[in-house]
Amino acid sequence: MSESGPTMFVLISCTDGETGKTIEHLQKISSVKEIRSTDGLYDIIIKVESKTDEEFKHMFNHKIRSLDSIKYTMTLEAIDSTTY
Repeated sequence: MSESGPTMFVLISCTDGETGKTIEHLQKISSVKEIRSTDGLYDIIIKVESKTDEEFKHMFNHKIRSLDSIKYTMTLEAIDSTTY
């Protein structure tokens, strides 16, 4: 978890031929801290940092899931490994 709040990793599957367009859009979102293209079931993985869970949910639903080029996603919340 980041000092500012939750850190999420979002795996994104795009419609065919839309990965580049999707990355361009994601680069404009300030809470998206890293973007990587991937091979396999998912096309992109992003690292998102937000101040609260509510802020993440709002941003995710209004700025990411609303994109027509995204078929489906999987969201993983990073857990502080020092708690184990």
